[in-house]
Amino acid sequence: MSRLAVLVAVATLAGLGSPLSSASAGAPPSPLAWSNGAILCNFTSDHPAVTVSALGAQETGLYAGVSQVEEVSSSGTVVASSSTIGSSWNITNLSSPRTLTLGYGATLPVRSSPTSAPIGSVAVSAHLSTGYDDDAAANVSQVAIHLVVSGWPWVSNSDRLAVLIPLWPAFSSTEQLVAASSNHSEVQSVSLSTGNPEEYFGWSSSALAGFPGGGSASVPVSAQLALAPAYATVTWTSGSGSGGASSLSFDSQVGVVLPARVLGIPLYEYGLAGGLAGLVAVVAAAGLRQVRKRPSTLEFVEGEER
Repeated sequence: MSRLAVLVAVATLAGLGSPLSSASAGAPPSPLAWSNGAILCNFTSDHPAVTVSALGAQETGLYAGVSQVEEVSSSGTVVASSSTIGSSWNITNLSSPRTLTLGYGATLPVRSSPTSAPIGSVAVSAHLSTGYDDDAAANVSQVAIHLVVSGWPWVSNSDRLAVLIPLWPAFSSTEQLVAASSNHSEVQSVSLSTGNPEEYFGWSSSALAGFPGGGSASVPVSAQLALAPAYATVTWTSGSGSGGASSLSFDSQVGVVLPARVLGIPLYEYGLAGGLAGLVAVVAAAGLRQVRKRPSTLEFVEGEER
């Protein structure tokens, strides 16, 4: 059997299909589990988040999401906040011939305290994208997250905006989180048995601010990491000059650490297999895993498909 035939067989056995061929363009796939032939992405439905694992790697995976947006005063006090959890999100398939993209959008209430009446609202959107053909080989092992916060009702233009990003390994019994660099620009989920990194989460050191009068500027972002083996929170805080901005855009990536060759096939050809299969919706497949959310919690559990 030729190598290309092997790749097509892999895609067929994995139950790969195209959401755009089975549903109207723009409609979200069901279930929210996609693969590009190299990684498995399980998206949530009640806030922008994804759990990413290497396709076929059992008991692995790293969750990254967006849980809260806060306005922080110059003294470090949180003066207003908005939770992304449990809201009604509009989820749209924004995929193109070269990228698999899921778009999240919602208008969320902003409160001065969790129990107070809203003082305004904010529009939050997130695009979660991964490459799936041979032209995007450098990106087939990660999901890029582009987050935009628009129309924040600033209490004071001297304040800054903070975004809270929770992280955790899907299996705390097999992986733990570690800071991968001294400046905290990346968090890794490493194997407890080998010490090798399985997945990672990294972020940009700047955000793009748009202003009411028009124009935009890059502003620095400081990241504060609260790290434990089974759970971490990365807090991005926009720097000086961001107060009063009409929008702020943040970029990050969650991905897996893959070998150069998987099952003897170069990694870029897995990307080609994903391209041949089209946009991929993983429904059920021998050896594939599906990460599910426990009711009323943010924790994920994973069941093996047999």
